[in-house]
Amino acid sequence: MLTKGDRSMVEGINKMVREVHAQKELGLHIYQLCAERDDDLTLVAWSDAALANRPDLGSTGGYIIGFMHKQFTTGQSRGQVNVMSWGSHRLKRVCRSSLAAETQALAEAEQELMYLRVQWWEMLGHKIDLTKADETAKNVHAIIMVDAKALYDAANLLD
Repeated sequence: MLTKGDRSMVEGINKMVREVHAQKELGLHIYQLCAERDDDLTLVAWSDAALANRPDLGSTGGYIIGFMHKQFTTGQSRGQVNVMSWGSHRLKRVCRSSLAAETQALAEAEQELMYLRVQWWEMLGHKIDLTKADETAKNVHAIIMVDAKALYDAANLLD
């Protein structure tokens, strides 16, 4: 996009640089999650998407994944989250509906979540077999959250 840019592109980049510079004091906190055992922790992923929000009418998807103490995953109270991974980018396929965009964003979040589950299992000292990564991932508790009710309902039909 930069190769096709004009003066407005340069102005937009300068605006972004000013915004980032104004927020230079922001940081990422690492919290003590008070886990007594490794399985007291769970990975939680949130995904979201926006349909046709880009100048070329492409859609954007994103996710954020972090560790939480299991006691806070019931929704009864709030807990702290240690961010492990995040991403926001243009979705690869053209979306004709918000459900399609949400589905792509959820699939990408789930892929990253699976990778983190396998990585955490290996960091705990276990041997992993990458040909059975799905079996390895099952050893680490995880939750994925989505704000699209239709997608949630469709996923629950699969259970």
